[in-house]
Amino acid sequence: LREAQALLEAVRKNRDGDVRAESAKLEVKPIPTEGRPVDFTGAVGVLTASAQMDASSARIGDPLVLKVRVEGTGNVRLFPRPSEEISWASVVAGNERLQVDTTGARVRGYKEFEFLLTPTQDGPVTLPVIRYPYFDPYREVFATAETAPADVRVAAGALAATDEDSSVEQLP
Repeated sequence: LREAQALLEAVRKNRDGDVRAESAKLEVKPIPTEGRPVDFTGAVGVLTASAQMDASSARIGDPLVLKVRVEGTGNVRLFPRPSEEISWASVVAGNERLQVDTTGARVRGYKEFEFLLTPTQDGPVTLPVIRYPYFDPYREVFATAETAPADVRVAAGALAATDEDSSVEQLP
């Protein structure tokens, strides 16, 4: 272990040098199938999830940007995008952002997923809890990171409403 730490320190300081270390055995265990949640998509680590919207109100047809951040220890690059179905809006996947920290003993960081939400109904609505199931390799159990729900007010859009008193002719 000392040899490996010395090598890491030399690499961090960009120094040349030879370090010898004994080989190590690595045992890779498969992710268990027992107790696996139906919505599990392969994330492994110790994770938390949070969500943020760019506004708390919108109009029908005017898009909102939802950012879902999954953060913790694990191979952040491999975290899959959460699937989103929202009854009051159409959902389109957007950009992904990634930050990885490999300076500690464990790889950690976050992956942020953007979604474009276009409201299709007006009134007070709620962004539902977003579930992100993962496998915790240290406790050897499945767990779920969840976001908090958020209230959104959606007003009628200019193109969605019809004015009965208008003098516009209807086409046959």
